Amino acid sequence: EGAWLKPLALPAIDASRSITVTGCGEKLVLIEKPKDMEADAAFGYMDLYVHAMNLQTEEWVHADIMVRAPSANLLLLPRDDKLKLYIRFVKEDNNDVYVYDVKENTISAE
Repeated sequence: EGAWLKPLALPAIDASRSITVTGCGEKLVLIEKPKDMEADAAFGYMDLYVHAMNLQTEEWVHADIMVRAPSANLLLLPRDDKLKLYIRFVKEDNNDVYVYDVKENTISAE
């Protein structure tokens, strides 16, 4: 209680999933996806979760979207108040692109 630094409260995160952390706008963003996407993907799709914390208010918001699976890599490109999520797929030469809007707390396919 007397400490000068108060630890941040984290959102509920499944420990069996892979977490990628980045910053975008005035938010700390956590991207949560299965570690073994081939095993976790049902019917060729999986859930991709985005958790974002407003650094001024320390409040968390959450968004999610179903994406194709299995995927190999996740590339994040933050720009202004948008975070582009490039998902590279196994055995394919193309990427799916999703955009997370930090202000609106929405994620959609581009």
